[in-house]
Amino acid sequence: MSLANKHNAFLKRSVQLNTDCFPKSVRDAAFRKAVFRYQGGFTLLEMIVVAALLLVVAGGVVTSFRDVGSDASEQAARFQMQQLGEAIEAYYADNDTIPTRTTPADLSFLFTKPASAADWNMDYRRGWRGPYLSGHKYLYVDIGDDLTVNGRSEDDSSIHGEPNLIAAGGDVIESVVAIADPFYHYPVDDGVNRSTDGCNTADCLFEWRKTKDDDSTLLTRFGRPYLAIDLENLQDSSIVPGAARLVSLGSNGIYEPNDCDYTEIDDSDPDFCHQDLLCSSSGDDIVLCLR
Repeated sequence: MSLANKHNAFLKRSVQLNTDCFPKSVRDAAFRKAVFRYQGGFTLLEMIVVAALLLVVAGGVVTSFRDVGSDASEQAARFQMQQLGEAIEAYYADNDTIPTRTTPADLSFLFTKPASAADWNMDYRRGWRGPYLSGHKYLYVDIGDDLTVNGRSEDDSSIHGEPNLIAAGGDVIESVVAIADPFYHYPVDDGVNRSTDGCNTADCLFEWRKTKDDDSTLLTRFGRPYLAIDLENLQDSSIVPGAARLVSLGSNGIYEPNDCDYTEIDDSDPDFCHQDLLCSSSGDDIVLCLR
């Protein structure tokens, strides 16, 4: 027998002797004990540590998605405002004027022909040939009458008006054809900037409905209306370009007027407004200056 074969035979005999030294019941009990120890669960401390780590990870994911959602809504608002601006410019190019409105939220002239607008004349290429905005579903909103179409207050023309206020002796402007921005909020009571549960009085503002007079179609939580301010200045070449502007109330849903200086002629000045420049605001309003 070779040396290698002798060595293998010795190892086999050693294993057999070690196995024979213990009864089968003892061997089985030792095996079960070893398996039990191997399959033992986490200790309480280990479970607490794992749970804490999961909470930290989950919190980070939620925060991340919230940020992404906010960015997405803002980008959607900017894109919609660009479309609105182009539609308003197209209307003005066809009609050479902006129709009379009672509130800057009124965008009805982009969807239906105003009484003051002429029918489209193919020879002169003038008149109303809308609708000027496709891909947007207009709805009806109730809004305060303190904010005039030039951005001033109905009560005091020297200060900025507010769409969440009813002017002295005034009333709610009801069923205005408008377009909502993508930031969802509850409607508010007269004089209240923002609500967490909706209106609690009869004077309910920023309340949307799908049809003009049907309160059963109210949307309890929806966007704020885009505001088209100073559009009449599009037809006045003496005004510095940019006075006409579109405003979204932003993610907080509160109107915080910007302070663009329309007499400024230096386009390097941060207060100068011109086409496609998003002017600064005292809050998070998104402002698109036209022309």
